[in-house]
Amino acid sequence: MKNLISFLLLIVFLFNTNLFSQNNESTLKFNFSERFRMVMWDNAIDLNDAGTSNQNFARIKTSFGMNYKPNSDLEFNLKLTNEFRYYFTPSTADLHLNEIFIEQLYVKLHNNTLLPGNLTVGRQNIMLGEGFTVFDGYAGDGSRSAYFNAIRYDWLYDAKNTFTGFFAYQPTEDFLPVINGKDIDPSFQGKDSYAMVEQSEKTAALYYIGKLEKNEIHGYGIWKHIDFDGTKVVPKSDILTIGSRVKLATSEQTNITAEAAYQFGSYGDYDRAAYAGYAYLTILPKIKESYLPQLINIGTFLLSGNDLSTDNYEGWEPIYSRWPKWSESLIYTSLKENQGRVAYWSNMLSIYLQTKFQLGNGFALDLNYYQLFAMQETAKTTFLSGSGKNRGGLITSKLSYKISDTVTGHIVWENFTPGNFYFDGADGFNWARMEFLFQI
Repeated sequence: MKNLISFLLLIVFLFNTNLFSQNNESTLKFNFSERFRMVMWDNAIDLNDAGTSNQNFARIKTSFGMNYKPNSDLEFNLKLTNEFRYYFTPSTADLHLNEIFIEQLYVKLHNNTLLPGNLTVGRQNIMLGEGFTVFDGYAGDGSRSAYFNAIRYDWLYDAKNTFTGFFAYQPTEDFLPVINGKDIDPSFQGKDSYAMVEQSEKTAALYYIGKLEKNEIHGYGIWKHIDFDGTKVVPKSDILTIGSRVKLATSEQTNITAEAAYQFGSYGDYDRAAYAGYAYLTILPKIKESYLPQLINIGTFLLSGNDLSTDNYEGWEPIYSRWPKWSESLIYTSLKENQGRVAYWSNMLSIYLQTKFQLGNGFALDLNYYQLFAMQETAKTTFLSGSGKNRGGLITSKLSYKISDTVTGHIVWENFTPGNFYFDGADGFNWARMEFLFQI
Protein backbone atom coordinates (compact mmCIF):
# COMPACT_ATOMS: atom_id res chain seq x y z
CA MET A 1 0.00 0.00 0.00
CA LYS A 2 2.74 2.47 0.96
CA ASN A 3 4.80 1.57 -2.15
CA LEU A 4 1.78 2.17 -4.37
CA ILE A 5 1.11 5.59 -2.83
CA SER A 6 4.78 6.56 -3.26
CA PHE A 7 4.69 5.46 -6.89
CA LEU A 8 1.57 7.50 -7.67
CA LEU A 9 2.98 10.61 -6.00
CA LEU A 10 6.18 10.21 -8.02
CA ILE A 11 4.27 9.94 -11.29
CA VAL A 12 2.31 13.14 -10.61
CA PHE A 13 5.45 14.93 -9.48
CA LEU A 14 7.21 14.07 -12.74
CA PHE A 15 4.37 15.58 -14.73
CA ASN A 16 4.28 18.79 -12.68
CA THR A 17 7.67 20.18 -11.70
CA ASN A 18 6.07 23.24 -10.03
CA LEU A 19 4.02 21.09 -7.68
CA PHE A 20 5.50 22.35 -4.42
CA SER A 21 6.24 25.92 -5.42
CA GLN A 22 4.41 28.62 -3.51
CA ASN A 23 2.80 31.61 -5.19
CA ASN A 24 0.24 34.30 -4.54
CA GLU A 25 -2.51 31.67 -4.61
CA SER A 26 -1.21 30.00 -1.44
CA THR A 27 -3.95 29.69 1.22
CA LEU A 28 -4.28 28.23 4.70
CA LYS A 29 -7.77 27.84 6.14
CA PHE A 30 -9.03 26.48 9.46
CA ASN A 31 -12.51 25.16 10.18
CA PHE A 32 -14.40 24.15 13.30
CA SER A 33 -17.79 22.54 13.94
CA GLU A 34 -19.78 21.53 16.99
CA ARG A 35 -22.78 19.26 16.50
CA PHE A 36 -25.27 18.55 19.27
CA ARG A 37 -27.87 15.83 18.79
CA MET A 38 -30.57 14.59 21.13
CA VAL A 39 -31.82 11.15 20.04
CA MET A 40 -34.64 9.08 21.47
CA TRP A 41 -36.65 6.01 20.49
CA ASP A 42 -38.83 3.47 22.25
CA ASN A 43 -38.57 0.02 20.66
CA ALA A 44 -37.05 0.56 17.22
CA ILE A 45 -34.73 -2.43 17.72
CA ASP A 46 -37.00 -5.18 19.08
CA LEU A 47 -40.55 -3.94 18.14
CA ASN A 48 -41.64 -4.82 21.66
CA ASP A 49 -43.24 -2.26 23.99
CA ALA A 50 -42.28 -4.47 26.93
CA GLY A 51 -38.66 -4.74 25.81
CA THR A 52 -35.56 -2.94 27.04
CA SER A 53 -34.28 -1.34 23.83
CA ASN A 54 -35.57 2.17 24.66
CA GLN A 55 -32.85 4.78 24.39
CA ASN A 56 -32.51 8.51 25.02
CA PHE A 57 -29.10 10.07 24.67
CA ALA A 58 -27.17 13.13 23.58
CA ARG A 59 -24.32 12.78 21.11
CA ILE A 60 -21.84 15.62 20.81
CA LYS A 61 -19.44 15.75 17.88
CA THR A 62 -16.54 18.20 17.75
CA SER A 63 -14.35 18.64 14.68
CA PHE A 64 -11.34 20.82 13.92
CA GLY A 65 -9.65 20.92 10.54
CA MET A 66 -7.21 22.75 8.32
CA ASN A 67 -6.79 23.01 4.57
CA TYR A 68 -3.55 24.17 3.00
CA LYS A 69 -3.09 25.00 -0.69
CA PRO A 70 0.47 26.09 -1.54
CA ASN A 71 -0.69 26.58 -5.12
CA SER A 72 -3.59 25.74 -7.42
CA ASP A 73 -2.28 22.21 -8.10
CA LEU A 74 -1.72 20.91 -4.57
CA GLU A 75 -3.93 20.61 -1.49
CA PHE A 76 -3.44 19.16 2.00
CA ASN A 77 -6.39 18.45 4.29
CA LEU A 78 -6.52 17.38 7.96
CA LYS A 79 -9.56 16.95 10.20
CA LEU A 80 -9.64 15.74 13.82
CA THR A 81 -12.92 14.64 15.40
CA ASN A 82 -14.33 13.47 18.71
CA GLU A 83 -17.86 12.28 19.39
CA PHE A 84 -19.17 11.11 22.73
CA ARG A 85 -22.61 10.18 24.07
CA TYR A 86 -24.39 10.89 27.32
CA TYR A 87 -27.20 8.41 28.04
CA PHE A 88 -30.35 9.41 29.90
CA THR A 89 -31.94 6.00 29.13
CA PRO A 90 -30.65 3.53 30.07
CA SER A 91 -29.49 5.54 33.06
CA THR A 92 -26.94 2.86 33.98
CA ALA A 93 -24.78 3.67 30.93
CA ASP A 94 -21.45 5.26 31.89
CA LEU A 95 -20.11 8.43 30.30
CA HIS A 96 -17.19 7.82 27.94
CA LEU A 97 -15.41 10.75 26.32
CA ASN A 98 -14.21 8.40 23.57
CA GLU A 99 -11.30 8.85 21.22
CA ILE A 100 -10.02 11.77 19.19
CA PHE A 101 -9.39 10.36 15.74
CA ILE A 102 -8.25 11.50 12.32
CA GLU A 103 -11.40 11.86 10.24
CA GLN A 104 -9.65 13.21 7.15
CA LEU A 105 -6.02 13.19 6.10
CA TYR A 106 -5.31 13.46 2.41
CA VAL A 107 -3.28 15.14 -0.26
CA LYS A 108 -4.90 16.16 -3.54
CA LEU A 109 -2.86 16.83 -6.65
CA HIS A 110 -4.10 18.34 -9.89
CA ASN A 111 -2.53 16.98 -13.06
CA ASN A 112 -2.69 19.02 -16.28
CA THR A 113 -0.82 16.69 -18.62
CA LEU A 114 -1.42 12.97 -19.13
CA LEU A 115 -5.07 12.10 -18.32
CA PRO A 116 -5.78 15.53 -16.76
CA GLY A 117 -7.59 15.32 -13.46
CA ASN A 118 -7.22 15.06 -9.69
CA LEU A 119 -5.42 12.44 -7.61
CA THR A 120 -6.51 12.18 -3.96
CA VAL A 121 -4.49 9.96 -1.63
CA GLY A 122 -5.39 9.29 1.99
CA ARG A 123 -8.40 9.36 4.30
CA GLN A 124 -11.26 11.02 2.44
CA ASN A 125 -15.03 11.02 1.91
CA ILE A 126 -16.37 9.46 -1.30
CA MET A 127 -19.93 9.63 -2.61
CA LEU A 128 -20.86 8.17 -5.99
CA GLY A 129 -24.18 9.26 -7.50
CA GLU A 130 -26.70 9.68 -4.71
CA GLY A 131 -25.03 7.12 -2.47
CA PHE A 132 -27.00 4.06 -3.57
CA THR A 133 -23.83 1.95 -3.66
CA VAL A 134 -21.02 4.11 -2.25
CA PHE A 135 -21.25 6.77 0.45
CA ASP A 136 -20.37 5.59 3.98
CA GLY A 137 -17.06 3.75 4.30
CA TYR A 138 -17.81 2.64 7.86
CA ALA A 139 -21.26 1.72 9.17
CA GLY A 140 -20.14 0.70 12.66
CA ASP A 141 -19.70 4.22 14.01
CA GLY A 142 -22.93 5.69 12.63
CA SER A 143 -22.71 9.33 11.56
CA ARG A 144 -19.51 9.82 13.54
CA SER A 145 -17.61 9.47 10.24
CA ALA A 146 -18.03 8.22 6.67
CA TYR A 147 -14.44 8.13 5.42
CA PHE A 148 -12.54 5.78 3.15
CA ASN A 149 -8.84 4.95 3.34
CA ALA A 150 -8.41 5.33 -0.37
CA ILE A 151 -6.50 6.26 -3.48
CA ARG A 152 -8.81 8.04 -5.92
CA TYR A 153 -8.32 9.50 -9.36
CA ASP A 154 -10.85 11.70 -11.18
CA TRP A 155 -10.05 11.89 -14.89
CA LEU A 156 -11.68 15.07 -16.19
CA TYR A 157 -11.98 13.94 -19.82
CA ASP A 158 -13.88 17.09 -20.78
CA ALA A 159 -16.57 19.36 -19.36
CA LYS A 160 -19.25 16.69 -19.84
CA ASN A 161 -17.46 13.41 -19.12
CA THR A 162 -15.70 12.28 -15.94
CA PHE A 163 -14.14 8.94 -15.05
CA THR A 164 -13.46 8.12 -11.39
CA GLY A 165 -11.47 5.19 -10.07
CA PHE A 166 -10.54 4.36 -6.50
CA PHE A 167 -9.11 1.63 -4.32
CA ALA A 168 -9.99 1.50 -0.62
CA TYR A 169 -8.94 -0.59 2.37
CA GLN A 170 -11.29 -0.63 5.36
CA PRO A 171 -9.92 -2.61 8.35
CA THR A 172 -12.12 -3.42 11.32
CA GLU A 173 -10.44 -0.74 13.46
CA ASP A 174 -8.58 2.51 12.89
CA PHE A 175 -4.94 1.94 11.94
CA LEU A 176 -3.94 5.62 12.37
CA PRO A 177 -3.01 7.01 15.81
CA VAL A 178 -5.89 7.95 18.12
CA ILE A 179 -6.00 9.82 21.42
CA ASN A 180 -7.88 8.27 24.36
CA GLY A 181 -8.56 5.13 22.33
CA LYS A 182 -9.19 2.92 25.37
CA ASP A 183 -12.09 5.00 26.71
CA ILE A 184 -14.79 3.76 24.34
CA ASP A 185 -18.47 3.12 25.04
CA PRO A 186 -18.71 -0.69 25.31
CA SER A 187 -21.41 -0.66 22.63
CA PHE A 188 -18.75 0.31 20.09
CA GLN A 189 -15.58 -1.12 21.61
CA GLY A 190 -13.24 -3.11 19.42
CA LYS A 191 -9.86 -4.45 20.41
CA ASP A 192 -8.05 -1.12 20.77
CA SER A 193 -10.48 1.40 19.30
CA TYR A 194 -13.91 1.71 17.68
CA ALA A 195 -15.26 -1.39 15.95
CA MET A 196 -15.74 0.32 12.60
CA VAL A 197 -16.99 -2.65 10.57
CA GLU A 198 -17.66 -6.32 11.31
CA GLN A 199 -15.00 -7.68 8.94
CA SER A 200 -12.21 -5.95 7.03
CA GLU A 201 -12.98 -4.99 3.44
CA LYS A 202 -11.14 -4.06 0.24
CA THR A 203 -12.71 -2.32 -2.72
CA ALA A 204 -11.83 -1.19 -6.23
CA ALA A 205 -14.27 0.80 -8.34
CA LEU A 206 -14.65 2.56 -11.69
CA TYR A 207 -17.40 5.15 -12.12
CA TYR A 208 -18.39 7.20 -15.18
CA ILE A 209 -20.56 10.34 -15.33
CA GLY A 210 -21.72 11.79 -18.63
CA LYS A 211 -23.84 14.93 -18.98
CA LEU A 212 -25.89 16.09 -21.96
CA GLU A 213 -27.77 19.31 -21.37
CA LYS A 214 -30.06 18.55 -18.39
CA ASN A 215 -29.63 14.77 -18.63
CA GLU A 216 -27.10 12.51 -16.92
CA ILE A 217 -25.97 8.94 -17.34
CA HIS A 218 -23.76 7.06 -14.88
CA GLY A 219 -22.14 3.66 -15.26
CA TYR A 220 -20.02 1.71 -12.80
CA GLY A 221 -18.30 -1.47 -11.79
CA ILE A 222 -17.40 -2.11 -8.12
CA TRP A 223 -15.42 -5.01 -6.69
CA LYS A 224 -15.60 -5.64 -2.95
CA HIS A 225 -13.81 -8.31 -0.92
CA ILE A 226 -14.95 -9.18 2.61
CA ASP A 227 -12.33 -10.98 4.70
CA PHE A 228 -13.23 -13.82 7.06
CA ASP A 229 -12.01 -12.09 10.22
CA GLY A 230 -13.25 -9.95 13.08
CA THR A 231 -16.54 -11.31 14.38
CA LYS A 232 -16.92 -13.52 11.27
CA VAL A 233 -20.53 -12.47 10.67
CA VAL A 234 -20.51 -13.63 7.04
CA PRO A 235 -18.19 -16.01 5.15
CA LYS A 236 -15.37 -14.76 2.96
CA SER A 237 -16.98 -13.05 0.00
CA ASP A 238 -16.17 -11.39 -3.29
CA ILE A 239 -18.84 -9.18 -4.80
CA LEU A 240 -18.75 -7.61 -8.26
CA THR A 241 -21.45 -5.01 -8.83
CA ILE A 242 -22.25 -3.50 -12.22
CA GLY A 243 -24.84 -0.80 -12.60
CA SER A 244 -26.10 2.36 -14.23
CA ARG A 245 -27.93 5.50 -13.16
CA VAL A 246 -29.84 7.90 -15.42
CA LYS A 247 -31.51 11.24 -14.83
CA LEU A 248 -33.76 12.51 -17.62
CA ALA A 249 -35.41 15.92 -17.79
CA THR A 250 -38.88 15.20 -19.17
CA SER A 251 -40.15 18.79 -18.91
CA GLU A 252 -39.37 22.06 -17.14
CA GLN A 253 -41.18 20.78 -14.05
CA THR A 254 -40.53 17.04 -14.12
CA ASN A 255 -37.62 14.63 -14.33
CA ILE A 256 -37.11 10.90 -13.92
CA THR A 257 -34.23 9.29 -12.03
CA ALA A 258 -33.51 5.57 -12.06
CA GLU A 259 -30.67 3.25 -11.09
CA ALA A 260 -30.26 -0.50 -11.46
CA ALA A 261 -27.44 -2.83 -10.43
CA TYR A 262 -26.62 -6.52 -10.52
CA GLN A 263 -24.23 -8.45 -8.27
CA PHE A 264 -22.36 -11.67 -8.87
CA GLY A 265 -19.37 -13.33 -7.28
CA SER A 266 -19.25 -15.46 -4.14
CA TYR A 267 -20.75 -15.78 -0.67
CA GLY A 268 -18.55 -18.38 0.95
CA ASP A 269 -19.14 -21.54 -1.08
CA TYR A 270 -22.25 -20.14 -2.76
CA ASP A 271 -22.51 -18.25 -6.04
CA ARG A 272 -23.96 -14.77 -5.66
CA ALA A 273 -26.81 -13.50 -7.86
CA ALA A 274 -28.41 -10.34 -6.47
CA TYR A 275 -30.00 -7.20 -7.87
CA ALA A 276 -31.31 -3.83 -6.75
CA GLY A 277 -32.64 -0.59 -8.12
CA TYR A 278 -34.88 2.40 -7.71
CA ALA A 279 -36.86 4.83 -9.83
CA TYR A 280 -38.73 8.00 -9.02
CA LEU A 281 -40.54 10.82 -10.75
CA THR A 282 -39.73 14.31 -9.48
CA ILE A 283 -42.35 17.03 -9.84
CA LEU A 284 -41.39 20.65 -9.22
CA PRO A 285 -44.62 22.66 -9.00
CA LYS A 286 -44.19 26.35 -9.72
CA ILE A 287 -46.11 27.30 -6.61
CA LYS A 288 -44.86 29.74 -3.99
CA GLU A 289 -47.49 29.12 -1.30
CA SER A 290 -45.78 27.60 1.76
CA TYR A 291 -48.71 25.26 2.46
CA LEU A 292 -48.16 23.44 -0.87
CA PRO A 293 -45.09 21.29 -1.68
CA GLN A 294 -42.31 22.70 -3.83
CA LEU A 295 -41.02 19.19 -4.59
CA ILE A 296 -42.79 15.82 -4.95
CA ASN A 297 -41.10 12.46 -5.51
CA ILE A 298 -43.16 9.40 -6.40
CA GLY A 299 -41.03 6.30 -6.51
CA THR A 300 -40.04 2.78 -5.66
CA PHE A 301 -36.93 0.89 -4.65
CA LEU A 302 -36.14 -2.80 -4.40
CA LEU A 303 -33.28 -4.78 -2.90
CA SER A 304 -33.22 -8.53 -3.55
CA GLY A 305 -33.40 -11.06 -0.75
CA ASN A 306 -32.01 -14.55 -0.47
CA ASP A 307 -34.28 -17.27 -1.85
CA LEU A 308 -33.93 -20.20 0.55
CA SER A 309 -35.11 -22.68 -2.11
CA THR A 310 -32.11 -22.18 -4.47
CA ASP A 311 -28.42 -23.09 -4.38
CA ASN A 312 -27.34 -19.48 -4.98
CA TYR A 313 -27.17 -16.53 -2.59
CA GLU A 314 -29.49 -13.77 -3.83
CA GLY A 315 -29.34 -11.31 -0.92
CA TRP A 316 -28.35 -7.78 -1.96
CA GLU A 317 -25.06 -6.60 -0.45
CA PRO A 318 -25.34 -2.83 0.24
CA ILE A 319 -21.60 -2.40 -0.44
CA TYR A 320 -20.96 1.02 1.15
CA SER A 321 -24.53 2.26 1.40
CA ARG A 322 -25.21 1.29 5.00
CA TRP A 323 -26.47 4.76 5.93
CA PRO A 324 -29.95 6.27 6.56
CA LYS A 325 -30.78 6.82 2.89
CA TRP A 326 -34.51 6.20 3.37
CA SER A 327 -34.93 6.14 7.14
CA GLU A 328 -33.06 7.12 10.28
CA SER A 329 -34.95 4.56 12.38
CA LEU A 330 -35.20 1.38 10.29
CA ILE A 331 -31.41 1.07 10.26
CA TYR A 332 -31.72 -0.13 13.87
CA THR A 333 -34.60 -2.51 13.15
CA SER A 334 -32.30 -4.29 10.71
CA LEU A 335 -30.02 -5.40 13.55
CA LYS A 336 -32.05 -8.46 14.59
CA GLU A 337 -32.75 -9.38 10.99
CA ASN A 338 -29.18 -9.21 9.68
CA GLN A 339 -26.91 -10.78 12.29
CA GLY A 340 -26.39 -7.54 14.19
CA ARG A 341 -25.45 -5.48 11.14
CA VAL A 342 -26.83 -1.96 11.39
CA ALA A 343 -28.30 -0.24 8.31
CA TYR A 344 -28.06 -3.40 6.25
CA TRP A 345 -30.44 -2.48 3.42
CA SER A 346 -31.42 -5.77 1.80
CA ASN A 347 -34.51 -7.91 1.02
CA MET A 348 -36.78 -4.90 0.72
CA LEU A 349 -39.35 -3.39 -1.64
CA SER A 350 -41.01 -0.03 -1.20
CA ILE A 351 -43.50 2.27 -2.88
CA TYR A 352 -43.16 5.79 -1.54
CA LEU A 353 -44.20 9.43 -1.69
CA GLN A 354 -41.81 12.22 -0.69
CA THR A 355 -42.73 15.90 -0.38
CA LYS A 356 -40.76 19.02 0.50
CA PHE A 357 -42.20 22.36 1.69
CA GLN A 358 -40.39 25.72 1.89
CA LEU A 359 -41.91 27.47 4.90
CA GLY A 360 -39.98 30.71 4.70
CA ASN A 361 -37.64 32.37 7.22
CA GLY A 362 -35.09 29.58 6.83
CA PHE A 363 -37.50 26.71 7.52
CA ALA A 364 -38.15 23.67 5.32
CA LEU A 365 -40.26 20.57 5.95
CA ASP A 366 -39.94 17.07 4.47
CA LEU A 367 -42.91 14.70 4.80
CA ASN A 368 -42.61 11.15 3.41
CA TYR A 369 -44.51 7.88 3.46
CA TYR A 370 -43.09 4.43 2.61
CA GLN A 371 -45.10 1.24 2.21
CA LEU A 372 -42.56 -1.51 2.79
CA PHE A 373 -42.40 -5.17 1.81
CA ALA A 374 -39.84 -7.97 1.78
CA MET A 375 -38.73 -9.46 -1.52
CA GLN A 376 -38.42 -12.93 0.04
CA GLU A 377 -39.88 -14.65 3.05
CA THR A 378 -37.29 -15.66 5.63
CA ALA A 379 -36.85 -18.51 8.07
CA LYS A 380 -38.93 -18.11 11.22
CA THR A 381 -37.12 -16.61 14.21
CA THR A 382 -38.19 -14.94 17.44
CA PHE A 383 -38.13 -11.64 15.49
CA LEU A 384 -39.36 -12.66 12.01
CA SER A 385 -42.62 -14.45 11.28
CA GLY A 386 -41.25 -16.57 8.44
CA SER A 387 -44.65 -16.43 6.73
CA GLY A 388 -45.25 -12.89 5.49
CA LYS A 389 -43.78 -10.20 3.22
CA ASN A 390 -45.53 -7.06 4.50
CA ARG A 391 -42.93 -5.09 6.47
CA GLY A 392 -45.35 -2.27 7.30
CA GLY A 393 -45.79 1.47 6.90
CA LEU A 394 -43.24 4.16 7.69
CA ILE A 395 -43.83 7.90 8.10
CA THR A 396 -40.78 10.16 8.17
CA SER A 397 -40.62 13.91 8.71
CA LYS A 398 -37.83 16.45 8.98
CA LEU A 399 -38.10 20.12 9.91
CA SER A 400 -34.90 21.92 8.91
CA TYR A 401 -34.00 25.41 10.03
CA LYS A 402 -31.26 27.94 9.40
CA ILE A 403 -30.72 30.45 12.16
CA SER A 404 -27.65 32.06 10.58
CA ASP A 405 -24.80 31.26 8.21
CA THR A 406 -23.06 29.42 11.05
CA VAL A 407 -25.98 27.86 12.97
CA THR A 408 -28.37 25.32 11.44
CA GLY A 409 -30.35 22.38 12.70
CA HIS A 410 -33.29 20.05 12.27
CA ILE A 411 -35.93 18.00 14.06
CA VAL A 412 -36.67 14.47 12.80
CA TRP A 413 -39.66 12.31 13.74
CA GLU A 414 -40.40 8.86 12.35
CA ASN A 415 -43.19 6.38 13.05
CA PHE A 416 -43.28 2.73 11.98
CA THR A 417 -46.23 0.33 12.01
CA PRO A 418 -44.98 -3.26 11.47
CA GLY A 419 -46.68 -5.81 9.23
CA ASN A 420 -46.76 -9.61 9.12
CA PHE A 421 -43.10 -9.92 8.08
CA TYR A 422 -42.29 -9.58 11.80
CA PHE A 423 -43.39 -11.74 14.71
CA ASP A 424 -47.05 -11.88 15.66
CA GLY A 425 -47.90 -8.98 17.98
CA ALA A 426 -44.95 -6.78 16.96
CA ASP A 427 -45.38 -3.22 18.23
CA GLY A 428 -44.75 -0.03 16.30
CA PHE A 429 -42.27 2.60 17.37
CA ASN A 430 -41.49 6.31 17.36
CA TRP A 431 -38.01 7.70 16.67
CA ALA A 432 -36.95 11.33 17.11
CA ARG A 433 -33.86 13.51 16.86
CA MET A 434 -33.08 17.18 17.38
CA GLU A 435 -29.88 18.75 16.08
CA PHE A 436 -28.00 22.03 16.41
CA LEU A 437 -24.92 22.51 14.25
CA PHE A 438 -22.43 25.36 14.65
CA GLN A 439 -19.69 25.58 12.03
CA ILE A 440 -17.18 28.14 10.90
